Amino acid sequence: MLSKMDKPDKKRTGFKGKKSAKKFQKAAKQKTSSKPEQQTIKPDRHVENQDQNVDVAAAKIEKNNQMLQKKKNRQQLAKGDDFSSPAKDGSKGNKKPFAGDRGDRKAAWKKENQTEEMGQKGDFKGNKGGKDGKDDRPKLEEMSVKDRKLVRKKVKTNYDLSQRSKQIWGQVREGKCSPVTRAKLLEELYGLIKGKAKELVKAHDTVRVIECCVQYGNEQQKQAIFDEVKDDMLELCKSKYAKFYVLKVLKYGTRQQRDFVIKSFYGNVCKLVQHSIAAEVVENAYNNWANAQHRSALLEEFYGAKYAIFKEPGVHTLGDILAKHPESKQSILDHMLSVLTPLVEKSVIKHTIVHKALLDFLTHASINMRAELIQMMREIVVQILHTHDGAKAAMYCFWFGTTKDRKHIIKSFKTYVERICKEEFGHRVLLALFDVVDDTKLVSKVIIEEMMQSASALAQDQYGRKVLLYLLTPRNPTHFHPDVVKLLQGGDNNPNSKKDVSARRKELLEAASPALLQLVTTETKEMMISKSNSQLMLAVLEHSIGDKADAFQAISDLAAEDFTPSPAFDAGEQGMTEKKNKKEILAEKMERESVMHVVEHPSAHFFIRCLLLQEKAHLEKHPDTTSPLFSDTLLNTVSVDKLRSWLGSNRSAFVLVSLAESPRKSVQEQIISALKPVKKTLKTSTHSGGKTLYAKVFES
Repeated sequence: MLSKMDKPDKKRTGFKGKKSAKKFQKAAKQKTSSKPEQQTIKPDRHVENQDQNVDVAAAKIEKNNQMLQKKKNRQQLAKGDDFSSPAKDGSKGNKKPFAGDRGDRKAAWKKENQTEEMGQKGDFKGNKGGKDGKDDRPKLEEMSVKDRKLVRKKVKTNYDLSQRSKQIWGQVREGKCSPVTRAKLLEELYGLIKGKAKELVKAHDTVRVIECCVQYGNEQQKQAIFDEVKDDMLELCKSKYAKFYVLKVLKYGTRQQRDFVIKSFYGNVCKLVQHSIAAEVVENAYNNWANAQHRSALLEEFYGAKYAIFKEPGVHTLGDILAKHPESKQSILDHMLSVLTPLVEKSVIKHTIVHKALLDFLTHASINMRAELIQMMREIVVQILHTHDGAKAAMYCFWFGTTKDRKHIIKSFKTYVERICKEEFGHRVLLALFDVVDDTKLVSKVIIEEMMQSASALAQDQYGRKVLLYLLTPRNPTHFHPDVVKLLQGGDNNPNSKKDVSARRKELLEAASPALLQLVTTETKEMMISKSNSQLMLAVLEHSIGDKADAFQAISDLAAEDFTPSPAFDAGEQGMTEKKNKKEILAEKMERESVMHVVEHPSAHFFIRCLLLQEKAHLEKHPDTTSPLFSDTLLNTVSVDKLRSWLGSNRSAFVLVSLAESPRKSVQEQIISALKPVKKTLKTSTHSGGKTLYAKVFES
């Protein structure tokens, strides 16, 4: 039997047995959450063999106490208050001053040992000031947001230096700063940053100061800064802010500095193009500053480790390497595929150097290897159309891709068709697409339908207009350069196109014709008075499939408007040449032409004459045609009196000459009957158009 002193004190333990222990633990947790003060269990000192559950509960409470203390410390640290960690003996530990950030505790301890003078003044850096050594510095929670930001800035190193250097930078970059003042300020600025460029170039604000020295400084200053950081050039290229210094060196540095930067990429190009920051620097160097030797050296690293280390002179392309070392072809292509595969899979392919590598591989790879890469490139072709090499690589994907590959690529063009049409190089991809894709229904639905929704905008763009012309008259030397035609001929003998070329072109033209005829009917005058758009309008009326009567009527209605010869045209021509400002000359010319009648306008009258010549050629080939003719519509719309009024202008008279040259006798008779009453007036005409018309009608 245990004595009364030996029995556990129920009031102190609060439980007996396992079930009671669980209740006690639950109550302890509730108490801990409501009161953050530390809790302790003091078992009866006279009891030697306590129940094991007491130890378990005590351990859990101790753990909760430690977590609460850590949370409290973090809260005090965030506020900037001093905090104390409990020691093992229950007393408070040493106070640690707030230093602006949790990571600066060590720096804060050093601040306490600063000079007595700084301690008396008191500051925001952790120093104690005030009377009797009391800490009278303000707490961060009592400060404004602006003051808190200033406190944290002052804790950083080089604060005073960065402030002064930024002040000088603000003065130097102003356009009104004189060269003498700028030179003095730059000398002071260089004195501040000398020996610290490597540190300052990686900060978001001070890197601007270094850039300023590179842009405006003298050669000695530029070289001194460059010598400080040149050993870490690759790291600077990968830095979020230091990369701007490297870009400035490429732009404003000497040729030797530029060469050093580019050569520092050697051996690391494949890694750098995959780096989100460094890739921009490599792209800028490759596109804007590298010469042919540098470009080939950078590109050779895609060919294998051997070419990344040993640069062979006289070798500029993959074709040169394969011609010199044909036995290395398979190993080079295998290495290129292994390098390009992760770039394509990660879609890191927006840079020119990668596009060139893709083109080299597609040009020289075997059928199987080419098919493997094209299959991986299905979804990213739309991203590489903006460069010369990227567009050509995309054309290879259409030429040598399977039907399934072509279908995926075309679908990826959705919502981007108008932009692709307006690309300098991207529009050529659509021309290649029209040449080789047999599924004309898919092309009509995805490509042509979206094009026709913005046909007016495409007609105004020099590249978009070429895409429209290619649908109407493919590879016509009048509209397409021989080099472009030769490029497109590269896909003529591809193994995956089975449909007849003429059938494919006719189906595409049938899909585009209704919208194009509607365009020339609704925007007739705008297209007629534009030199480039009038050529598109001629192609539409000559090659499109459908009823052209509405378009002919729209043109005739404009010609039937009242005509008064423009006196300013002949009288102002000499006055225009006396002006010196070319912009004023152009503005006056455009203003004068905007009010001209279509038979007198330089572009519009030429369009009408060309349209009549087209009709003449068509009638010579098809004399029994039953389709509506422009000359009939024009003569039925324009009255005889208005036809006679056209004799007052040189250009309008030549329109009558074109009508008189029609192979149809009915048209000739109408012109002769209209001009007979004014034969004498026509004979005394002073302009060449009237003289030619008189000779054509009355002397032939």
